[in-house]
Amino acid sequence: QELLPYFIASPGERRANTGAFYDYAFVTRGAEHNVRQNFLRRLGDPAATSLKSTGLSTVDSNSDVGDDYKQKLKEKLNQIAYDVNINPYGRFDLPTERIPDHSRFKPINITETADGIRYHTEAGQTFDIRINQGELTHTVEGLGLQMMSGRGVTQDSPWFTKNQGFNRAHLIANEFGGSGYADGQNLATTSDHYNKNVMRDAERTIGQSIELFAEANGVEVDHVRFDMTVQVTFGNLLDSQILAKIAQQDWFPKESAEALENDIKQKIEAGDVSEDLMRVTGVVYTWRARIPAGVVQTLPQGKADRQRTTRIGPDYWILAAE
Repeated sequence: QELLPYFIASPGERRANTGAFYDYAFVTRGAEHNVRQNFLRRLGDPAATSLKSTGLSTVDSNSDVGDDYKQKLKEKLNQIAYDVNINPYGRFDLPTERIPDHSRFKPINITETADGIRYHTEAGQTFDIRINQGELTHTVEGLGLQMMSGRGVTQDSPWFTKNQGFNRAHLIANEFGGSGYADGQNLATTSDHYNKNVMRDAERTIGQSIELFAEANGVEVDHVRFDMTVQVTFGNLLDSQILAKIAQQDWFPKESAEALENDIKQKIEAGDVSEDLMRVTGVVYTWRARIPAGVVQTLPQGKADRQRTTRIGPDYWILAAE
């Protein structure tokens, strides 16, 4: 009935098996009928429903994703719709605002091991934490890491106190998927300078090597996966050898050398600094990048880079730098 006006306008002169009629029914926009829109809706609405239901089903069946993250994904998926009013053929409204990566770094499925813990994150990565009290080392091993974006939750690191110039430093960096949640045991209390300059320089070196590996193999950097081990060694805040080296630093006021030990002791006695706080005396970063099988057709078995290592020294600045 909606198409009858096409024939009534010129009785006996128009036929249905012509290109002109096809254009009138399915192509021409602004025609005085809804056949074109209804036709597109018959195609678009079921497709949008299928996309939504498939996505929701996939999220529900994934046991490696926590309930909070699942709910956020479902909220995004429920926004999928088909809008017939967008020319020329309508448009699927798909969620474009990504859920911040860092909200996916919350540890789930934490289990105890012989010398620490193991957990997964909602980003699909695995972390092993190993603590050696005798050697004062704390090791974080991340498996299946990838370059991330965004910044989010960073809780207090061990023995962190405010107003002392401390940072809550990630051991495996935020940009590599390292968790900022306290129960992830991926945080250390450091000076601001050590975290933002010394550790950051090491992280830039790692990030650049991942980018160069991706470029050399003709893939986007987010297709690269890498395993990383970060071993941190701690020492006593009042270690005499470290204090002597601090006094030799160009940035440290020479007139304050004799008072440094007493200043730290006073802060501990006053409760401004935890008596359990230890100084980071060195960090060793070891990583190896790889391209998973199937990402590049010419590399059906995948490809791996050689193992790489970089080291940084002690945090001389903690409780010593203004």
